[in-house]
Amino acid sequence: GGGGGGGGGGRVVTPTGLRAAVGARAPHFRDHSQQDAAEFFAVAVDALSDEMRDAARASAARSAAPDGAPLRPALTAAGGSGRAGAEEGESTLPVPQNFGGEVLKTMRCFKCGHEWRRCEPFSSLSLQLPAPAPGGRRAPPSLQSLLEEHLAPVSLEVTCERCGHAYAALTQHVSKLPRLLPLHLMRFDYSRERLLKRSDAAAVSTALDLSFAAHSETAPPPLASPKAVSRSHAAAAAAAAADGHRATTPATGGGAEHGRKRSLAITGPSPHGGGG
Repeated sequence: GGGGGGGGGGRVVTPTGLRAAVGARAPHFRDHSQQDAAEFFAVAVDALSDEMRDAARASAARSAAPDGAPLRPALTAAGGSGRAGAEEGESTLPVPQNFGGEVLKTMRCFKCGHEWRRCEPFSSLSLQLPAPAPGGRRAPPSLQSLLEEHLAPVSLEVTCERCGHAYAALTQHVSKLPRLLPLHLMRFDYSRERLLKRSDAAAVSTALDLSFAAHSETAPPPLASPKAVSRSHAAAAAAAAADGHRATTPATGGGAEHGRKRSLAITGPSPHGGGG
């Protein structure tokens, strides 16, 4: 449709090929029925990640010497040699570089006090909306408050590794910050007798502060090259001029100062009106 306006000279992109590619991986996206946008995004990103990884591995295999001895495959050049080097090289591909985050989960047994940890990667976070208020009157929750609630300490039903007790306290820290953090609002309410899609509003700000979930060893987002940062700034400015949104600094642009603050910038609607 229209809406570009302004005579900016932009071109229209038809996503038919993208939808067909995603539909080949997830058949329920092939037709024109309404589907979940967050699921479409997740499938598309996973497919892109798998294809780029497979292409990188194939390129590395082709660069092997005739006798089977590897020369210096592109995939392992950045990360050394062997399996560990290959895994490190794969971590530099675009999808993990931009969307690759990690959360450190610490469980502490309520009975014996034993602690154990595990790290879980994430490429997006699904945030739960608060329970509906009586009478339906409540100020819209902010994305910041929903994010803090998502990572807040909770009681968890899990078997202790030491004594076998069934409950532990769970605390979560973000151990690795991504460049880009997609947030998904869980709008389907399964607690009622019938499935209900909620239309609650949420307050969107232009920045999210993750310092509450960071610790001393939290890794900042991977830094982009100066040229890449300049291009991302220019692209953000062009998009802002085209659709009335305010451009904000990408998460990669903060350097060491960004690493200390451990905050992520996101784009949001202009306070003077415009899109959503």
